[in-house]
Formats: sequence, C-alpha cells, structure tokens
Amino acid sequence: MAEDSEVQHKLAELAIEIEVCRLLFYDPLAKLSAGETLAFEAAVAKTFADEMGQRFVNAGLGILGLYGLLSGDSKWSPLKGRLQRWYLCSPLFTLAGGTSEIQRNTIATRGLGLPRS
Repeated sequence: MAEDSEVQHKLAELAIEIEVCRLLFYDPLAKLSAGETLAFEAAVAKTFADEMGQRFVNAGLGILGLYGLLSGDSKWSPLKGRLQRWYLCSPLFTLAGGTSEIQRNTIATRGLGLPRS
C-alpha cells in the first residue's frame, strides 16, 4: 500500500494540512502571549483543525476501505478500531465549542468586517 502513488499523494496532502494547521495556531498563541485579545484568529484555527480531522478520517477510509469501519474487537480491524471511533466522533468536534457555521460568522464579521445580516 505504501508504494501506491495515490496513497503517497494523499499522505502528502495530509502532511501539508498538518503544517498549515500548526501555523494557523501560531498567530493566536503569539497574540495571547503578548497580552492581546483575539478577535477571530482562534475561530480560523478551530474551524480548520476540526474540519481537517474529518478530512483525515475520510482519507483513512479511502485508503483502508470498509475495513476502516470495523470495530476494535474484530481481528481484521486496522488501527484497533480507532478509525471507526474517529469516524463517529469527528463530526462532533465541528459542533463542540461553537459550530463551524458560527465560527465562520465570527471570521466574517470580526476578521473581514462584513455586516452581520
């Protein structure tokens, strides 16, 4: 599977997303360290990170196929059923701490200066 160019391409995309996510958290952390308040920066980082988790799970299922949905008690389950748990839990992260839609509204109004309505 590691020799498959499609898998390699997908893993490279995911590695890039990890780096982007890491960099998105630097700005809010730097502002907090300097004693500044956050307007929208945390919303950008949270939205990207939460949705990145869903993309990771979908990529894992794309690579492993339906085996990825097997529970941990199955002898054929890859990753001891973790992918199945992540698949079931990843949508919850876009709801916890404010839905992605609310985060986008915060980004639009505070970050981009767009009107509320």
